[in-house]
Amino acid sequence: MLKIDSQTNVRDRSQVQPLNARVIDRQDLTERLTILRISYESGDTLPFKAGQFVKLGIVADNDLGNNYSLSSIVPKRNQMVQRAYSICSSPAQTGYLEFLIDLVPHGNLTPKLWRLNKGDRLWMEPRARGKFTLDGIEEHQNIFMVCTGTGIAPFISMLSQYVSKERWNRLVLVHGARNFKHLAYYDEILALAQENISISYIPLLSREPDDSDWQGCRGRVQRLFHKDEIEQITNVKLNPERSHAYICGNTNMIKTMTDLLGNWNFTKGSNSKPGNIHSERYW
Repeated sequence: MLKIDSQTNVRDRSQVQPLNARVIDRQDLTERLTILRISYESGDTLPFKAGQFVKLGIVADNDLGNNYSLSSIVPKRNQMVQRAYSICSSPAQTGYLEFLIDLVPHGNLTPKLWRLNKGDRLWMEPRARGKFTLDGIEEHQNIFMVCTGTGIAPFISMLSQYVSKERWNRLVLVHGARNFKHLAYYDEILALAQENISISYIPLLSREPDDSDWQGCRGRVQRLFHKDEIEQITNVKLNPERSHAYICGNTNMIKTMTDLLGNWNFTKGSNSKPGNIHSERYW
């Protein structure tokens, strides 16, 4: 589970880690959505599996006011605020890790991350964590990836890692967002889907103005799975014997999707029995 911003860890002063990374690039997608590329100051490359996450941390500014340079913070006198973020970049990418950040205005961490610019320092966990990966599933299965908002992040890493390796038979990526400008990586995924017949990309918008130019699907991701609409759109059967579902996003969406997929005889796994529903909660 990835913690929500209001549940972000605040570490005791005696446990604060030294700042070990810098922002090397920033791309603002909207007033609340940005992509950060972060590298370790040591130049090290972090080994990880597509779908995993690391924690990012910034020194709390409780005692420093709002007007200060993050580049000059000395962490040993203040608390470290941390949160886990899925890695967007491919494991084959060297030199930096990429993250998709959604601003939570009253959160403990993201307003601080939002102040970061190129060259600013922060702490980045020196190891990757998480089991939300394609490890353990057979090759050439049909994979349904369903996500909302920044839940697209681990799937971007998976696409980058496996698109040229024939890892699946068919891959269906369903991404729900509020409106078009919140469809992170839209152009990149669309290009992949156009170049690769094994990939079906279905973006849905829940709050796009009725008079906009959007001609794609509207509503929430769950609606495609109430009946067989997802099969009609993609021509990929929801066959639990040949398919796996990966779900990433808010808790309510994951619960609803798990229940809906249960109608198709998909099951969540356990320590004793593997399943074909895999999920990662973002908030």
